[in-house]
Amino acid sequence: MDDEFDRLLRIARADDATRSRASVVALRELAAEEATILGVLHDLADRRGRVRLIGRGMTRVGMVHEVWSGGVVLVGAGAGAGVEVLVRATAIDVVGSPDGCRLHGDERSTPERSWAALVHDRVEPSHEVELAVNGVTMRGRMLSIGTEVAVVLGADGTTNYVRTDSIDSVVITSDR
Repeated sequence: MDDEFDRLLRIARADDATRSRASVVALRELAAEEATILGVLHDLADRRGRVRLIGRGMTRVGMVHEVWSGGVVLVGAGAGAGVEVLVRATAIDVVGSPDGCRLHGDERSTPERSWAALVHDRVEPSHEVELAVNGVTMRGRMLSIGTEVAVVLGADGTTNYVRTDSIDSVVITSDR
């Protein structure tokens, strides 16, 4: 009788372990299905991890410093220390984690700040900038920035009036 009881107990334990593993797998799959790009970026910000963002003909690399509803602020980008990169949230198609870590990316409360407000708050007149606008890169000195229009003096001397909502990313390379 003890042998029969031991056999049934082993079967019950094996079944329990199988159900437990299946439960963990199901929870992981559910978390992956509910992941958001901003959630993944929050996870990377928490880990102070490096990230590669790809979208609309651009690739930006750095550490996630801030995540807002309208965009992301990266620091320590490939261009050197002290460089800040702003990337519009809707321009991000791929988030790559060079560290290879798996992230949950679950939805969390993201502070509200529109893309126009983020750009306006971070970019100052006289900053040397590189803008990505509809897949085209534009370099120059910011002359003025409003919530609707940025005025950039191009390297060729052309004054460019850029609709802020058309800018996909801004690399702030220096402030004269």
